[in-house]
Amino acid sequence: MIYGYCRISTPRQNLERQVRNIRNNYTDAVIVREIYTGTKVQGRKEFTKLLKKVAKGDTLVFDSVSRMSRTAQEGYGIYEELYNQGVSLVFLKEPHINTSTYQQAIDSQLSMKINTGDLASDELMAGIVNAVNGYILNLARKQILLAFEQSEKEVADLHQRTREGIETARPNGKQIGLPAGLQNGIFQVANLFIQAGVNTFDATMVAGNSAAANADALLYDSMAAFYTACGSFMGQNYGAGKRKRVRNSYLVSLAYSFGIGTIGGIALVIFGRQFLGLFTNDPAVVDAGMKRLTIMGFSYGFSAFMDSAIAASRALGKSVIPTVIVIIGSCIFRMVWVNTVFAYFKTIPSLYLLYIFSWGITAVVEIIYWVHVYRNTKIG
Repeated sequence: MIYGYCRISTPRQNLERQVRNIRNNYTDAVIVREIYTGTKVQGRKEFTKLLKKVAKGDTLVFDSVSRMSRTAQEGYGIYEELYNQGVSLVFLKEPHINTSTYQQAIDSQLSMKINTGDLASDELMAGIVNAVNGYILNLARKQILLAFEQSEKEVADLHQRTREGIETARPNGKQIGLPAGLQNGIFQVANLFIQAGVNTFDATMVAGNSAAANADALLYDSMAAFYTACGSFMGQNYGAGKRKRVRNSYLVSLAYSFGIGTIGGIALVIFGRQFLGLFTNDPAVVDAGMKRLTIMGFSYGFSAFMDSAIAASRALGKSVIPTVIVIIGSCIFRMVWVNTVFAYFKTIPSLYLLYIFSWGITAVVEIIYWVHVYRNTKIG
């Protein structure tokens, strides 16, 4: 029996995207739906029932690892338990941690009987073989645990960004939560269109994209630290009436975030295969992942121009217009790109190039608006 588990946090969210993704791959899957918010499995009644129902030989399909669990240790524990029961697990967006991949790692262990005639030599060689087998198995387990840890980190980062956004606004008495939250939601909508484009390719490309996408959080979080600092420093200097420091805070934030994005991106291009090797041992998946890293590596830095200008405008109390610009530049533009440029070329580079174009176009407009706000805001 094949089961598909779909979960959303609130009734306002759309469950059908997950259902569609599962049905596209497993037409006969029995879909189990659940609306529940929280990181723990406890309290998810439908999922608990499903865990009791599945048996050896069954397959359990998730749209992504976060639908199974957002707590690393708990998710990994459930994974191991189901695997030991003989239940196959499939994660459409993270196929590199499917139980079939885990089984391949186990099957690839060395199996040889050493008989050199010398007991000490035999024991030494047997120890080496056991050590290699242990390393292979631990590496496979680490990849699985890493996927759950990434899911847990995404939740923590979301909560942290929300808290930081509120704290950034408070010094000036500005309430920017709604526009900032709307912007985050818009990015997620835009990413759905991109993921839909990736899903038109084979499983190897989907797996490569999933592995390479781990670089996004690595660089974005590092760059975001300077956007947060930019808003805080600008807000403080705005309140103190120090116009020059307001401008300098923006320029310093832009310089550092651009530097991190550019240097980090180039490093990922150079050492991309080693980076992807942390998530997969499949050469084909690594090759697929490099297609994303090669383009994104030279694109990350350009997002700094957009995000620094947005943070700067918000620090001066202007939140709505920057959000509208992002909606047009990062959502509508990407939707148009996917349905025109990508639809015409139907190549993975033509899909990934939309990042740098959308960031570049949005950045130009955001910077123009920030300059306008800076010149027309009374400071001091």
